Amino acid sequence: MIDTIRIYSDEQDIINSFDINCLEINQETVKQDKPTVISGMIGNLKVYYSTSRLTIMGSLTKYYFGNNIQMLTRQEINKAIKKLEQRLDFSLDNFRISRLDIAANFEMNYSLSSYLDCLIEAKQYDPVIRKNSKDFINNLKTIKFYDKVEESKKDKDSKELILINGLSNKYILRYELQIKKRLKDVLKQIHYVKDLKDDKFIQKLLNLWKKEFHKIKKAKKVLNFEEVKTNSKKEIMEYFALSYMELYGTDKSIKLFKKLEQSSQIGRNIYYSLKRKIDDKKNKFTYTDKYETELNNKIDEFSKCYINNQTSELNSFITHLIDK
Repeated sequence: MIDTIRIYSDEQDIINSFDINCLEINQETVKQDKPTVISGMIGNLKVYYSTSRLTIMGSLTKYYFGNNIQMLTRQEINKAIKKLEQRLDFSLDNFRISRLDIAANFEMNYSLSSYLDCLIEAKQYDPVIRKNSKDFINNLKTIKFYDKVEESKKDKDSKELILINGLSNKYILRYELQIKKRLKDVLKQIHYVKDLKDDKFIQKLLNLWKKEFHKIKKAKKVLNFEEVKTNSKKEIMEYFALSYMELYGTDKSIKLFKKLEQSSQIGRNIYYSLKRKIDDKKNKFTYTDKYETELNNKIDEFSKCYINNQTSELNSFITHLIDK
């Protein structure tokens, strides 16, 4: 549920106690009139250290599991933080959170493109559509949906996990809410790592995650892909024309054709041919709200039940866990 984080501390006691030897690799960056910054890695986490600030960022899930296909349960969030604290040899409780990604993976019943087709627009967000993904972006947040299986194939270790656990043929949709900056403005107050150990704060994040999802305008009628009754190129092209007519309104379209016929802009035979094609395509291409309903239910159920669940939906069918 918690994935990428960025946390930092300006406390001198913490900075002075930081042991650079805990970094697996490190390098210095020297800029004129600015403190020297040492950057390095702890597992997959990036660390930036100077005399005035210590910053840690990266996927907490990947740090704990070695991948972010699995999802941290409520109890595992605490364990992941403790694991990092043991590596650093000090508490992270008073580190301030400046970025936070809230994410979940869902096994869906149908091809993921149909669910992405449901997502139309969101006020105060700009849509960004790519292959296998759809994002809604503004200055502070990104609402992100994508094919987790396809994305995981880009990483060698994740690809191996996908293959080992037979996930290649499953439809795994990931929904992320990324709060990339000004976390204080989004959450209405400053938050610290210790808050991640508080169920009330986790529920606050889940409620926001669900709320942002429901801001998205959904298409009630999407092509019922599983019941398409044609493999004709011509009919498929006609389907796209019919789709635009559906948006405009089928009855309104027929009335428009009738006006064109009455004004002699098209012939009577053309009018009846167009009308017949619309009626015919209704039988071959049907529309459904099943994708929207399934996605809504999964988001709502996850936000309601996450805190009390010992294992996540996706983790329940991943049998080969990475050694922690």
